[in-house]
Amino acid sequence: MLKRIFIKNYAIIDRLELDFGSGLSILTGETGAGKSIIVDAIQIAIGGRASSEMVRYGESKAVIECIFDSTDELKHVLDDFDDIGDELILRREISSKGSSRCFVNDSPTTVAKLKEIGEYLVDFHGQHEHQSLLKTETHIDLIDAYSDISAELEEYANAIADLRKLINQLNETLARKESLLAKKDIIKSQIDEIKKVNPKISEDGTIEAELKRAENAEFLASLSGEICSMMVDSEGSCYSSFAKTQKIIEKLAEFEPSFEEFSKEIDSIIIFIKEISTFSKDFLHSIDFNPNRIDQLRSRFNELKRLTKKYGSIEQTLETYEKNQEDLRLIEQFDDTTDLLKKDIIAQSKKLGAIAEKLSETRKAAAKRFSSEIVSKLYDLGIENAAFDVNFKSIGAESADDIFKQPNAIISRGVFRAFPNGIDKCEFLIATNKGGELNSLTETASGGEISRVMLSIKSVMSRKDKIPVMIFDEIDTGISGRIALKVGFSMKKLARNHQIIAITHLPQIAALGDMNISVEKLQTNGGTAARARVISSEEKPMEIAKLISGETVSDISIKNAIELINAEEVYE
Repeated sequence: MLKRIFIKNYAIIDRLELDFGSGLSILTGETGAGKSIIVDAIQIAIGGRASSEMVRYGESKAVIECIFDSTDELKHVLDDFDDIGDELILRREISSKGSSRCFVNDSPTTVAKLKEIGEYLVDFHGQHEHQSLLKTETHIDLIDAYSDISAELEEYANAIADLRKLINQLNETLARKESLLAKKDIIKSQIDEIKKVNPKISEDGTIEAELKRAENAEFLASLSGEICSMMVDSEGSCYSSFAKTQKIIEKLAEFEPSFEEFSKEIDSIIIFIKEISTFSKDFLHSIDFNPNRIDQLRSRFNELKRLTKKYGSIEQTLETYEKNQEDLRLIEQFDDTTDLLKKDIIAQSKKLGAIAEKLSETRKAAAKRFSSEIVSKLYDLGIENAAFDVNFKSIGAESADDIFKQPNAIISRGVFRAFPNGIDKCEFLIATNKGGELNSLTETASGGEISRVMLSIKSVMSRKDKIPVMIFDEIDTGISGRIALKVGFSMKKLARNHQIIAITHLPQIAALGDMNISVEKLQTNGGTAARARVISSEEKPMEIAKLISGETVSDISIKNAIELINAEEVYE
């Protein structure tokens, strides 16, 4: 539960600290006193939208801190934080310059993380929150939450994802076919052109090197012959000079041993000279003065050059060849490919249909129980002759080919559009008068009735809802008198399983609070500031009496207030 809130420099609040208890906590005060600002601050502390405009005038930043009990349900979203302990402290700091900082137990975090944590802590219902019931698309989400079919929905989601993949593959194949058919002649021409040349990897480089040598054969023969002459073959060759030098060094070494080292070095040089000479002779003998070979090489090199100029490197040319071969096979085998994909789509649509039909049956069975419980709750809230039902419908496929264009589910009674959560569309129907015709909730219910339907739904869902804190910001709009007391009793009962924090102007509801908090706006030296304090049991009758008759409190209004407070005992 929410144990404590601290607010500093937020809107008209300069500094506020409040400790909350379990059960039903009621915030009362004049319009504009700051009740909703406190609720807004809680929303910001758990990741709600923050604005620098809400920083109190003249201050550099606003600070909001909420302390909650830590629960086991939060463990998986708190893995990033060490030593959370029994208390979870969420803090938000909003700069007047527009930046925002977030903390969990003093560890920096992100707004997204605060919001993720907050979804497990607090359920908000604002003054216009019940208007969401006027959107029929929300009705199926409520039925699913009541049905507790998360595992079935996950199975369905996986099946429809697989179906979408198959449909996308088919559409991509069809689109590719159109593109390939338009290029079929070009593809075949390219295949023939590359196949005729039949290039090999790195062949152009090898031929270029061989051609360069063949074209310069005479020059290369002259150079290699000159090397042979210089190294060994001539009278004054390197070999002769070093051989003579070696003999002289050997004689010197007889008198000076240090020359022996030079003799060894000259041995190596003489060997190296012979190797150069031998290699040059071999190279000379390998030179081919064949003009026909040069023509062949030039012709082949030009063929390869034309291909590489058109398609890139030899490797890229061969890749183009392989791709064109694959495209040509696809064109030739297109009908087989699409037929196979269509068979797979039909099979997957049937598989999806089986899951969707089972999902639909579970929903409809749950909807009957849900409707029965709603009628019972509405009776407790003063709509004694209410009838409530959930109308289900499915939308058929648009055409025979629709199954191949978008997800559809094939079931025993036909082919139906597959939506992200099934084949069902549903809408709440209500009749508030005895014998009245069931009509759309969105078209027939008044504001006060919508509020009570919302409260009925929250009461019905409370057993399944593990969120510990529920906050109501004047959802009792449009009701009064005896009905207001019934709404208060329903909120009181809801507070057995949840901590309820509610803003109200109705004395019938305020009287039932386990904790009553008075919020007021005061003039201070620094301007206007909101204050909040917990009302003692002794003060409570007077505060409730003010809600009944205003600031001028009569003995009768105090007596009425005491009766409202004691009405809890009658209810229990």
